[in-house]
Amino acid sequence: MDTKETERMASSQMSLSKARNFGTEMIKIPRLIADRMKEKFRLSIAPVFIGKSVGFKEIYTLSLDNLEDMLWVVENDKDTYNHIRIHFTHYKDEFSGSYSQLSGFENSLCLMYSRALDRTELNEYNAIYSSYNQVHVRKGDLDVVKEKFEALFQSLVGGTITTGEGYTSFVMIPRIELLAYYSKILLYNKYHNDNKIVTINVCLASTLEAAEIRELETYGIENGEIEVSSLEVKKLIDRAYSPNQLTVVFDSIDESNNVVDNVSDYDMNSLCPNQCP
Repeated sequence: MDTKETERMASSQMSLSKARNFGTEMIKIPRLIADRMKEKFRLSIAPVFIGKSVGFKEIYTLSLDNLEDMLWVVENDKDTYNHIRIHFTHYKDEFSGSYSQLSGFENSLCLMYSRALDRTELNEYNAIYSSYNQVHVRKGDLDVVKEKFEALFQSLVGGTITTGEGYTSFVMIPRIELLAYYSKILLYNKYHNDNKIVTINVCLASTLEAAEIRELETYGIENGEIEVSSLEVKKLIDRAYSPNQLTVVFDSIDESNNVVDNVSDYDMNSLCPNQCP
């Protein structure tokens, strides 16, 4: 492990020593259920984008540098933020070419993130536009593209946005949980120097009804895919997401472009509007 990675590991472990007292606990979703959530997105939510002629990717890729940018800023004695919000936006270039880097997202779903301290969002807004780069977005421009995303769902139920029809304004992730996930990646890379994790896939997914999750759990236990003693399914049900709500699942990808099972199928999410801070 090189010096830079050693410093990363030490810094992340120091931060993890703080109490996990804010937000949602990280869940490693059983692969069977995670795959169904991704499939449900394709069946239930993707048609909304297609019907509105709006582009999207099923997977948005982050580099480790992207992840570090989300997690670390220069701080004094105490944290200046404790969670990250990943906003779903409908990007169209109405800003006089101010964001030429985002040309590949024209008329498409674009993921933009911000930092927040408890209930207060900080004035830092960024869009991930490649595996290795991000662009700073002005607050007023973020509001415009967020409102355009909301408009995609207004015609679903009598012109009213409902949390049960796929709409999510943003995904809220506790910084400490994302840091714990990052630490798992560093630990994996420490022992797999010949084939390290190099990117993180942020996979669009749909939440499932509790009954469907329980049905998948039963099937998984009967077929040896889920351990009887696993608490992860209960934790997922306890989130009480609205069915068909848009969410994300985190997967880690190695240098051979393979999904790393031990560091994939992770949910760290609270979903707004129904679980806003």
